[in-house]
Amino acid sequence: MWTVDLSKVVTAEQKAVEARAALQAQYSAAIQAHLDTKARERQYDGIQTAITYRGDPNPQFSAEGEALFAWRSAVWTYSTAELVKVLAGVRPQPSVEEFSRAAGVSVAAVVAVGALAHSATAIAELSNMAGTASATRNLITLFR
Repeated sequence: MWTVDLSKVVTAEQKAVEARAALQAQYSAAIQAHLDTKARERQYDGIQTAITYRGDPNPQFSAEGEALFAWRSAVWTYSTAELVKVLAGVRPQPSVEEFSRAAGVSVAAVVAVGALAHSATAIAELSNMAGTASATRNLITLFR
């Protein structure tokens, strides 16, 4: 007689959990890779290195570190909220490319970093507004 080994049975619920985790990992990896790419375009090793320059004695490095720090936060805040909607079935699942574009994580070059690097006032204003939805969209747009 054949006996079912229950430790090897995979339920639909387990498959759904695994699929959600894989989906989240795929989107998160794409976003993180883009953040690192944009920081590398500014000659940093990655986003983690770039944000350590906040408060640096070199005004350009400090401003870039502040701008990239605020941008990274805005991108992850938006991306996380949208991914939750996808996982909850509130919005349709876009492709990774569509999701990345919507999150401001497109492949286009960073535009405004040079200008922001010389404007401590703009950095301060963006940092102060970072919690608002419109500021988040503005920060995301800066680095498209």
